[in-house]
Amino acid sequence: MAEAEAGQARNDTRAQIVARAAELFALWGYAGASISDIAAAVGVSKPALYHHFAGKDELYTEIVVTVLSGMLDNARSSLRRIKDPAERLRVFMRAHADYFESNQHAYVAAQLGFRGLGGKQEKRDRALKCRDAYEQLLRDLLQDAHESGALRIDDVAVAGRLVLSSLNWMARWYHPDGKLRARDFADQYATMLLDGFRPRPSG
Repeated sequence: MAEAEAGQARNDTRAQIVARAAELFALWGYAGASISDIAAAVGVSKPALYHHFAGKDELYTEIVVTVLSGMLDNARSSLRRIKDPAERLRVFMRAHADYFESNQHAYVAAQLGFRGLGGKQEKRDRALKCRDAYEQLLRDLLQDAHESGALRIDDVAVAGRLVLSSLNWMARWYHPDGKLRARDFADQYATMLLDGFRPRPSG
């Protein structure tokens, strides 16, 4: 019982460190947020923080892995019962926007990029694997929509980059106090993209 409680306390502290680090990275950038800043925000000593993470690189990699794996799980869950090829694109985009809005600081922090990802090789590999799986999920649904005749797509890879670019750019300007939710913008993007992708009538 005591061991279980101690383990839960360690997990809670670790999760709190990740959450506050994501907030500081999002606000100040990776270089601008120090380990001392993060430890102070969590309310722990630097040695206590180092007990959970070897350094800032490993902590940042943990944020990236958490975000990408969360986005992948969320998208897969949202798409599970959706059969219509064109609707799957809209649902994917909504799922992306919903995850972004619910995890804005971590999402923005993860958008800092993959270059120089530190920490354990296993974590770096998992981050890249999640990213690739997420992009492949989108490309697969676009390919299925193209092959079914539901959408006209000349290059699936380029179409996938267009979709992700439009969604990722929300991190630059979206404000949660605005009139529209992130998924409202995703819906507008989806409508514009779907209208552009639909087959043109012959003649």
